[in-house]
Amino acid sequence: MHLQKYYTVWAGRRTGVFSSWKQCQCQILDFKGARFKSFQTLPEAKAALNRRYQDRRNTKRTPIQTLFQTDDTRPISNSITVSGTCNITTGEVEIQAVHTGSKHLVFWKSPYHDGTEDMAEFIAIVETLKYLKL
Repeated sequence: MHLQKYYTVWAGRRTGVFSSWKQCQCQILDFKGARFKSFQTLPEAKAALNRRYQDRRNTKRTPIQTLFQTDDTRPISNSITVSGTCNITTGEVEIQAVHTGSKHLVFWKSPYHDGTEDMAEFIAIVETLKYLKL
């Protein structure tokens, strides 16, 4: 069962409440500093538009949210960003990890064979965890 969602856009090409993700995406895609959030009901979405974007967050945060969502506009500089890519013609996969703050390459590995894009991303995460020895 698909539930209707409503999207409040505080900063985008147009601001307001939109009744589909496609309409919302048109306002925020490639818009620097876009601010938006989905809501389950139209009254919630309209009420949120009258508040500040910063006030939209739930004040109770789980430990995982505290670790990964310190600021909605900037990545955590002391972190590792991973990426994986796959050549769909050859099936060759390459992965890399970069220290987010310094932009220094942590590792780059290639080729893995008979891969997919999803596999590449997953392997990048696993290799990063191995690198961190978690």
